[in-house]
Amino acid sequence: MARNRIHCVLAAAAFLVAGPALAQDQERGDAERGRAYAEANCAECHQTERGYFDSPNPEAPTFQDIADAEGMSAIALYPFFRTPHKDMPNFIVPPADIADLTAYLMSIRRHR
Repeated sequence: MARNRIHCVLAAAAFLVAGPALAQDQERGDAERGRAYAEANCAECHQTERGYFDSPNPEAPTFQDIADAEGMSAIALYPFFRTPHKDMPNFIVPPADIADLTAYLMSIRRHR
Protein backbone atom coordinates (compact mmCIF):
# COMPACT_ATOMS: atom_id res chain seq x y z
CA MET A 1 0.00 0.00 0.00
CA ALA A 2 2.74 2.46 0.97
CA ARG A 3 4.69 1.44 -2.11
CA ASN A 4 1.73 2.43 -4.34
CA ARG A 5 1.59 5.83 -2.66
CA ILE A 6 5.28 6.34 -3.26
CA HIS A 7 4.86 5.49 -6.94
CA CYS A 8 1.96 7.93 -7.22
CA VAL A 9 3.94 10.69 -5.52
CA LEU A 10 6.96 10.05 -7.76
CA ALA A 11 4.78 10.06 -10.88
CA ALA A 12 3.09 13.30 -9.84
CA ALA A 13 6.45 14.91 -9.06
CA ALA A 14 7.83 13.86 -12.45
CA PHE A 15 4.82 15.37 -14.18
CA LEU A 16 5.14 18.61 -12.22
CA VAL A 17 8.81 18.87 -13.13
CA ALA A 18 8.30 17.90 -16.79
CA GLY A 19 5.09 19.89 -17.29
CA PRO A 20 6.71 23.34 -17.53
CA ALA A 21 9.41 22.01 -19.86
CA LEU A 22 6.80 20.44 -22.14
CA ALA A 23 4.75 23.62 -22.13
CA GLN A 24 7.84 25.64 -23.11
CA ASP A 25 8.59 23.27 -26.00
CA GLN A 26 5.01 23.52 -27.21
CA GLU A 27 4.98 27.31 -26.99
CA ARG A 28 7.85 27.37 -29.49
CA GLY A 29 5.82 25.48 -32.06
CA ASP A 30 4.81 27.15 -35.31
CA ALA A 31 1.15 26.61 -36.22
CA GLU A 32 1.74 27.17 -39.93
CA ARG A 33 4.48 24.53 -40.05
CA GLY A 34 2.15 22.26 -38.07
CA ARG A 35 -0.63 22.78 -40.63
CA ALA A 36 1.80 21.94 -43.45
CA TYR A 37 2.95 18.81 -41.58
CA ALA A 38 -0.67 17.73 -41.05
CA GLU A 39 -1.51 18.21 -44.72
CA ALA A 40 1.54 16.22 -45.81
CA ASN A 41 1.28 13.39 -43.28
CA CYS A 42 -2.23 13.16 -41.87
CA ALA A 43 -4.69 14.37 -44.52
CA GLU A 44 -4.92 11.00 -46.24
CA CYS A 45 -7.14 9.86 -43.35
CA HIS A 46 -7.99 12.96 -41.28
CA GLN A 47 -9.63 16.24 -42.24
CA THR A 48 -6.87 18.60 -41.13
CA GLU A 49 -8.41 21.99 -41.92
CA ARG A 50 -10.20 24.20 -39.42
CA GLY A 51 -13.94 23.60 -39.38
CA TYR A 52 -16.28 20.67 -39.28
CA PHE A 53 -15.93 18.63 -42.42
CA ASP A 54 -15.83 14.89 -42.99
CA SER A 55 -12.49 13.10 -42.85
CA PRO A 56 -11.47 11.11 -45.94
CA ASN A 57 -11.58 8.04 -43.68
CA PRO A 58 -14.93 8.10 -41.88
CA GLU A 59 -13.33 6.28 -38.92
CA ALA A 60 -10.68 8.99 -38.44
CA PRO A 61 -11.61 12.01 -36.32
CA THR A 62 -11.14 15.44 -37.83
CA PHE A 63 -8.43 17.66 -36.46
CA GLN A 64 -11.19 20.03 -35.37
CA ASP A 65 -12.77 17.24 -33.31
CA ILE A 66 -9.40 16.39 -31.77
CA ALA A 67 -8.66 20.03 -30.97
CA ASP A 68 -12.11 20.55 -29.44
CA ALA A 69 -12.15 17.32 -27.40
CA GLU A 70 -12.97 17.82 -23.73
CA GLY A 71 -9.78 18.24 -21.73
CA MET A 72 -7.57 18.60 -24.80
CA SER A 73 -4.54 20.79 -24.15
CA ALA A 74 -1.04 21.23 -25.46
CA ILE A 75 0.26 19.11 -22.60
CA ALA A 76 -2.24 16.34 -23.44
CA LEU A 77 -1.29 16.40 -27.12
CA TYR A 78 2.43 15.97 -26.56
CA PRO A 79 2.26 12.33 -25.33
CA PHE A 80 -0.70 11.70 -27.70
CA PHE A 81 1.62 12.24 -30.67
CA ARG A 82 4.40 10.11 -29.19
CA THR A 83 2.38 6.92 -28.84
CA PRO A 84 0.70 4.65 -31.39
CA HIS A 85 -3.09 4.66 -31.41
CA LYS A 86 -5.62 1.90 -31.77
CA ASP A 87 -7.04 1.61 -35.29
CA MET A 88 -4.22 3.72 -36.70
CA PRO A 89 -1.12 2.69 -38.60
CA ASN A 90 2.00 2.61 -36.45
CA PHE A 91 2.65 6.30 -36.95
CA ILE A 92 4.39 8.43 -34.35
CA VAL A 93 5.06 12.11 -34.97
CA PRO A 94 8.79 12.84 -34.92
CA PRO A 95 9.80 14.91 -31.87
CA ALA A 96 10.92 17.82 -34.06
CA ASP A 97 7.37 18.16 -35.45
CA ILE A 98 5.32 17.68 -32.27
CA ALA A 99 5.53 21.30 -31.12
CA ASP A 100 4.42 22.57 -34.54
CA LEU A 101 1.54 20.11 -34.85
CA THR A 102 0.45 20.89 -31.31
CA ALA A 103 0.58 24.63 -32.02
CA TYR A 104 -1.60 24.08 -35.11
CA LEU A 105 -4.20 22.06 -33.22
CA MET A 106 -4.33 24.63 -30.43
CA SER A 107 -4.75 27.38 -33.05
CA ILE A 108 -7.91 25.78 -34.47
CA ARG A 109 -9.41 24.95 -31.08
CA ARG A 110 -12.79 26.59 -30.61
CA HIS A 111 -12.82 28.06 -27.13
CA ARG A 112 -15.69 26.90 -24.97
